[in-house]
Order: sequence, then structure tokens, then C-alpha cells
Amino acid sequence: MGFTSPFDENGEWQTKEGDEGLYSVIVTATDNKDSFVTKQIRVKVISRNRAPVIDIPDTLEFNEGDLITLEPKIDDEDSSKVFVIYSGWMDSKSYQTTFDDAGTYNETILADDGKNKVYKNIVLIVKDINRPPVLNLEKEAITVTEGELVEVNAKGIDPEEGPTTVTFSEPLGKSGNWQTEKGDQGHYTATVTASDGVNEVSKSVEIEVEKKNTLPVIESLKVTPESVVLKQPGDQIQIKVDVTTSDPDGDEVTITYEGFMDGPEKTVEYGEKGGVKKVTVTVSDGQEKVIKAVTFDINNWPCFDCMVG
Repeated sequence: MGFTSPFDENGEWQTKEGDEGLYSVIVTATDNKDSFVTKQIRVKVISRNRAPVIDIPDTLEFNEGDLITLEPKIDDEDSSKVFVIYSGWMDSKSYQTTFDDAGTYNETILADDGKNKVYKNIVLIVKDINRPPVLNLEKEAITVTEGELVEVNAKGIDPEEGPTTVTFSEPLGKSGNWQTEKGDQGHYTATVTASDGVNEVSKSVEIEVEKKNTLPVIESLKVTPESVVLKQPGDQIQIKVDVTTSDPDGDEVTITYEGFMDGPEKTVEYGEKGGVKKVTVTVSDGQEKVIKAVTFDINNWPCFDCMVG
């Protein structure tokens, strides 16, 4: 017996990967009388299914708060449809980590082309991340008048439940307070910072200090004449109230009169009811008022022959 390639002299051929194809082989046979016969046969080598290959690093690292997305590269030389299954710490290719997930985890990836299954074990490391503190402010804008106390109430909270410190920038003191004084009028921006020793967060507080109004001043107040005497019918006397004022803030002031007079001047005639008369003067700067009164006496002489009414 004889065989042509790829068979050996014993009619055997050990196929290997890549030998896929159709082969024509001639087999010969002889006997002891030198008879010779041949036969051609065809040998078909079918490709053996090749398992898929999973390409992904053995260890992957992430931070707490990261979105983990596993993206293994799956190669299948047979171009078969491959199903991928995740098991272990994650049961799908994606997972949104939380700030409680720090640790080391095992994950298994299975690639199945319907004929062969391939497994790949990997390690997932989620690193602990320090979260910055939370800073809560009672108010982020404060308005006061000169002389009033500014109080900034702030609280720092550590998500990891550790200690936090809160500090304040000028013009605030260490406790977040500021006793304003006259002359502090203006706009200020203070910074409040909360720190956990690793991370810190800051917020601004807008402070408006308004000018404190100073009362207007009545420097002098007098009436002319200080005593009014009406002797006979037809007598007339003009009464005048003189007021001198000033305002430390330079504000414009208004003057009003109440009582016997409703203005700075008044003419009285014989027959006016006598007695002590009172005029109240009010000086206002538009915000606050100062009130002062002045008095004077009116005297009508008697006239028996010409009494009115």
C-alpha cells in the first residue's frame, strides 16, 4: 500500500489547526504478481471551532464615586456571535460606585460562542476617596446698621463623620461675629471655610453696613416778641419763631410747626384771646425727628368802650 501526501507511509496524517481544506489523495496497492492498482480519494478537513479570547487587564483600579464600565475586548476567529456574562461583585458591565464601596473585589467574565466557554477572572480595586465637608450657612447676605452686631452662623459637616473646623476671614472674628462701629459703612465680603484636615470648602458672605443716622439738632429756638401786648382795637403785632438747625450727616431737614402757629410767622390782632401760647417745632431729616416747644404770652388791655362783641 502506498499513500500520497499529506498521509505518511502508514496511511496516517495528524492534522493540526490551520489544515482546514479539501485534499486529493492517491492510494496504490500491489500484489506478489506485480499487479498494480490505484484509487483517488478526497479528504475534507473541517475547521475546528476556536474558543473566543477575552482581553482585559487582570487588575483594574477605580475611585469611590466612579462609574465602573468593564470593556473587555472579545476576539473570535470564527466570527461567531459571542455572549458575555458578568458575575461576582458586579452582575453587569457597569456599576455606579458609592462612597461606601472602598475595597477589593473579584469579578468573572464569561465569553460563550455557543460551542466553547472561556472564563477570565479579574480583580477590581475601589480606592477610598475623602469627601470634602459640607458647609451650611444660615445667611449668605447680611445687612446691619453701624453699631449693630454682625453674626454669621455656619456649620461644617463631614460626610465621613470626622471632625471639621470652620474659620472666618476679616472683618469677622474667630467666632464669626463682628461688632460694627460708626464709620464702618460700606460693603464687605467675608469668606467662611470648613475643613476636615484634608479637603476644604469655602463660601462667601456679603455684608452691607448701612450708615447710622444721626439726629438733627435744634441749635436755637426763640420767639419774637417774647411778650405780646395789644392795647387797643386795631393793634396788630407779627409774631415770629426763629429756628436754627443743623444735621451732622448733612441731610436736608424740614421744619414743621404745631399749636398756636402752623408756620414761622403769625399776625395777631387786638381781641386775640390772651394767655400763654405754645408752639411746637419739629425738625426731621427724613428718618428721625427732634421736637422742641417755645411759649410766649399774649396780653390784651381792657377797653370798656370798645370791647369786641
